[in-house]
Amino acid sequence: MSSTAISTASAPSSSATTCTTAGRDAVRAFGEPPSEFRTTDQERELRDRAYALIEPPYNRGRWDSVVREYGFKNDPERPKPFDKMEYLYKLHKVYRRSEASAYAQIVTDARNDVERLQPFFAVATRVTDMDRRRKEALLHVSNVKPREGANAMLRVNENATVIAWVCVALKQRIVSYRFALERLVIAVPALSAAEADRAIGYLATQLGQYCSGVEGATVAVRG
Repeated sequence: MSSTAISTASAPSSSATTCTTAGRDAVRAFGEPPSEFRTTDQERELRDRAYALIEPPYNRGRWDSVVREYGFKNDPERPKPFDKMEYLYKLHKVYRRSEASAYAQIVTDARNDVERLQPFFAVATRVTDMDRRRKEALLHVSNVKPREGANAMLRVNENATVIAWVCVALKQRIVSYRFALERLVIAVPALSAAEADRAIGYLATQLGQYCSGVEGATVAVRG
């Protein structure tokens, strides 16, 4: 699978109640107002695809799972640190009678994350390019009102936040996957551990290529 790393400015992140409000809630976490501009088609797709990557793999299907499972260091209302044990806890809860199923679930979750990377970062690259053009336009468009300029830069920040949020969420999820695998190998060793290790390693490699130019946001993620 080919990948293209993109570069964005870092930005704070937070939880959301619907897919399309991810950027707005992200900047609100640190006291920044969201942009008043409506989102473009590409920006909406960015947020929709980010949702599938940010939500915990063990509770897919509801965006409000992010509200329950994700916290941010600088959000005074939800100061939740990253908990690498959360994923292992969910595995034990669901697959307590079958180590084979637990190993298989790690493989499935890691592979699902890989499959979602390319479509998300393809959109992220287009959105980042549009934001670059947006900033260039501010230098040349006549009679730009202060409010217009501020809203334009706020939107650029929102978009960068969503991209950084995905990178941080997945990097910490890889930590959770590895921690769970190591504990399983100690408690209930099985030959399928090798396949799980390869799946996690491939996810880490792919994510490293896509997120190599994305500065980390100040984020704490659970799951």
